[in-house]
Amino acid sequence: MNEKIVQEFYRALQAKDIDAFERLWTADAVYRVPVTPEGVPGAFTGRAAIVAGLRQFFALFGETRVTWDTEPMGDPHKMLATWSLETELLAGGTYRNRGVSIFRLEGERIAEFTEYVDTAAFLRIFAAKN
Repeated sequence: MNEKIVQEFYRALQAKDIDAFERLWTADAVYRVPVTPEGVPGAFTGRAAIVAGLRQFFALFGETRVTWDTEPMGDPHKMLATWSLETELLAGGTYRNRGVSIFRLEGERIAEFTEYVDTAAFLRIFAAKN
């Protein structure tokens, strides 16, 4: 079941399906990006805040391609994913990044999500926009 939820997460991200993405989270979920550039939030708390944050990125993205691998962790409620992303930016150019994510699941929902991204890749594209 845990792997299915993580697979749904990345499929929704790739499809930019905000409704499917929203259904994956508990109401009080936490989305963390521990290493972030100045001015970029390091965490979103609550499903509504998570979805609003993602909606802002989706507004910048055209076609998005994500590849990922998942594996269970020692804790039966956690899954690890390694991923890479490439998306065409609507304003021009391409954003590429890769990272590692840790999911903590409650039932069939994501309760905590911690993501480590290539911050330098993020800054190359988005530093001028902040």
